[in-house]
Amino acid sequence: MIKSIIRQKRNKIHGIQLQSGEWCTDPDVMRTEALNFFKELFCSNQPVVNSNGEEDVATLDENAIAELVKPVSKKEVHDVLMSMKSYKAPGPDGFQPIFFKLFWDVIGDDIWKFVQSAFEHGEYDPKVCETIIVLLPKGDSQNTFKDFRPISLCNVTYKLISKIIVSRLQPFLDGIISPLQNSFIPGRSTKDNAIVLQEVLHFMRKSKRKKGGMVFKLDLEKAYDRVNWNFLRDTLIKLKFPPVIISLIMFGLSSSSNTILWNGSKTEAFTPVRGLRQG
Repeated sequence: MIKSIIRQKRNKIHGIQLQSGEWCTDPDVMRTEALNFFKELFCSNQPVVNSNGEEDVATLDENAIAELVKPVSKKEVHDVLMSMKSYKAPGPDGFQPIFFKLFWDVIGDDIWKFVQSAFEHGEYDPKVCETIIVLLPKGDSQNTFKDFRPISLCNVTYKLISKIIVSRLQPFLDGIISPLQNSFIPGRSTKDNAIVLQEVLHFMRKSKRKKGGMVFKLDLEKAYDRVNWNFLRDTLIKLKFPPVIISLIMFGLSSSSNTILWNGSKTEAFTPVRGLRQG
């Protein structure tokens, strides 16, 4: 409890630089500006030009498709639930995973039937998708809204659906993800990129080429928050994901409503039109 109070005081935001450049300490103004900033981030969509070419891309095979659409068993739901950390921050419904674990004998059948129905129909109660966004500081000092990382607190029932999709898809990711992608894939690490970069720079320093070389550093700021949903859907179709799984993934994104938690109080809810949840 004491650690929680100390953390809350440390994370409380007393002042912020507005987009106009003005420094603001008014709690109501900061709260309103925070809502406007993240609404602009998640609700401003830009057109994306998709490639409709017939180039060869790796796709899911029949075994992967069968695995994704197979009926959901009660044991599968139970195993995914038990893999969650018991005291993770709760979503809007206020229930942590520990509640579902302790009372599984009572509510297990209902939870299983809910998840089973979601996988059969590709949709479920939109209220399950409601999300609270907490802003975690990226560094020691936060001067602007860009210095915070928006982390989504989702309901456990939503996590059960998403985690089952992940666990079923994970064994087949190597077959559809480029070997140049070094994150989120078992056996690969973001640290590999740093090693490759060091090797490239070492080679350039030792190179005796007269024309020299050049390295570009690309800043993919807030890449999660700017993912275009139409592009995502087209990509899933191109990779030959089953229609019901595509529907389930897109429903989880498009049916959500976000609420910003700013200094302990919630802002009004808004509906995003792009981006992926972090956390």
